[in-house]
Amino acid sequence: MILGWVTSTVSGSPNTEHFASLKTNRERMQEFDLYNIRSKKVTKEEYYQYLEIIKSKKDIKAEFYWNFQVSNLTGIYDFTEDEVEKCDERLEEIANKNNLKAEQVVVKFRKAIKGYARNLISEQQVYYYYLSCYEDIKSMGIKPFEFYWIESTLYDIGRNFYELGDRRRALECLLKAESLARKSSQFYILMLNLLENIYQDMNQPEMAFNYAQKIYRLCDTLRSYTDGEVWVHNYWCALSALNMAEYLYDQGKYPLSKKYLDTGQMRLKVTDNFQDQIKVNAEFDALQTLTKMNIRYKEYDEAWSHIKRSEFLMNELGSNMQSNYFKPLSLYKNMVNLFEIKGDFANAFHYDKLADKLIDSLNRRNDKRQIWQAEMQVQVEQHKKEMVQAELEGRSARQLNIVVVLILIFVLTGSLIIYYRIRNDNRIISTQKSLLEQSLSEKDILLKELHHRIKNNLQIISGLLEKQASKTTDEHSRQLLREGQSRVFSMALVHQSLHQGGNINAIQIDSYIQLLVDNILKSYESDDRNIEIITLVDKTNISIEQAIPLGLIINELITNCFKHAFNNRNDGIIKVIYKKTNSGIYLRVEDNGTGINNTSSSKDQGGLGMSLIRGLSRQLGAKLNEIHLSAGSAFEVVSG
Repeated sequence: MILGWVTSTVSGSPNTEHFASLKTNRERMQEFDLYNIRSKKVTKEEYYQYLEIIKSKKDIKAEFYWNFQVSNLTGIYDFTEDEVEKCDERLEEIANKNNLKAEQVVVKFRKAIKGYARNLISEQQVYYYYLSCYEDIKSMGIKPFEFYWIESTLYDIGRNFYELGDRRRALECLLKAESLARKSSQFYILMLNLLENIYQDMNQPEMAFNYAQKIYRLCDTLRSYTDGEVWVHNYWCALSALNMAEYLYDQGKYPLSKKYLDTGQMRLKVTDNFQDQIKVNAEFDALQTLTKMNIRYKEYDEAWSHIKRSEFLMNELGSNMQSNYFKPLSLYKNMVNLFEIKGDFANAFHYDKLADKLIDSLNRRNDKRQIWQAEMQVQVEQHKKEMVQAELEGRSARQLNIVVVLILIFVLTGSLIIYYRIRNDNRIISTQKSLLEQSLSEKDILLKELHHRIKNNLQIISGLLEKQASKTTDEHSRQLLREGQSRVFSMALVHQSLHQGGNINAIQIDSYIQLLVDNILKSYESDDRNIEIITLVDKTNISIEQAIPLGLIINELITNCFKHAFNNRNDGIIKVIYKKTNSGIYLRVEDNGTGINNTSSSKDQGGLGMSLIRGLSRQLGAKLNEIHLSAGSAFEVVSG
């Protein structure tokens, strides 16, 4: 009956006639592309006729894709909510009944989106679903999902990871989505902006600048045909220009930073439609970056003007909404800075308290999220193990059935029975080997995650020391806090290297020392001093037990050079030499400064720095040598 009905409809419709002539599953699925639907002016009736043709050909995957596209075609065919709901139910039925792995992931993802939008599942649950979907996509690869808007799926998953604080997975997911997305869509711009924010949070201004520049160039060249598109492209140009100004300022590139600041300020347009929350939100966010940069360039009148506008927009936003709860934080920070500059410390203190309250609330929320993120990750890993175990049990059952059949067939052939027993034993050994290798891999992952957590904790401590230093008025106390921050940073670098490297037991010493030296140089650099640090380091690996004390020694020695060796001098050279010897290690830090006898370093022999260096040298089983040079001084740490 179905075939007869299809034939009658095909004869009167070129679209359905063409669709019925298609031979392969791939050809049929390609016909559901939005471009084909629009360009061929497929009617809603014809679209339903496509379904009957698919059923007649028993094309299960095409039927799944037909139902999948219904929710994406609601703007064309005015599908009712009931029609969409029935299609979603059919999607789940097809995927589960036919054990279609990729399609099951698609169903799980759609259920997560719908459940979260309807407040049927919590943030914690949606994170679990997204994490589970992402792990499945990684294990299966992109190919099985090519028809299911995979770039949009990866973007939504990555955005969820970012909003819930899982920046590592967000970055991994979004970089993959970026490589798949169409380069001129609004969706692509949102993706670039999210990647920019992640790199900014990770304190990588160069990468953040690159993505802001991509957005600016793309939006500056896009041709718009509606007022809405003109506003959107102009806003992205303004915001990305302001962000580039901030990144360049942080890198000390002030003239270019000012150029982008002026461009962003010129292109930022105020909105008079306060019912449009997207525009109000956009202008408010851009104004905070603009205000911050105005303060940095001492453009206080403009900054105060933007503050007043921001306060007005904040009232229009409605800060009691959950999505806007933390929105005032950037505004409060700008107000604190402006009131401190004005000398109005009462108001500065008032807004500082408001900002601290939001920060405390944000930290509590993030702490809670970190706890349940860990729980969800454990659940996902357990689910993966159960799936593997189920697969192994199913495989074992199938193998057992084969063995039983062979035994029944060749019951009189003893040699074949022995053969199948040996083969079965070999498979068991292979399975156990695979499980052991998987266990070792999981332990490596856990160790890397542990180093990642330790590095994060050390960075938090470093940040606390920096914040305390910035609030301390006593210069000596500030210097002590910054020295402590530098020591914590040298330890954090070790755990960062272990987390990012391929070897979880050792790090490459040359890159570690270079990062350490760059950080110290950045801490002491100024416009009126030109101190150069030269590193001559062997490319060898070093264990964590040696890396931490060695890094602390280098930190102390170079810091002492900056503090004592170049008094009343504007230039100088510090050399750091490290190599691995047959008997152990050799480290030498020398300078061409005024020398030990002529500096205050000789008075510091009993100080914390030198005591720390001596203790760390003993920890390395090494001897500390102090050397007087004709021009400057040197310290050697030699083991063996």
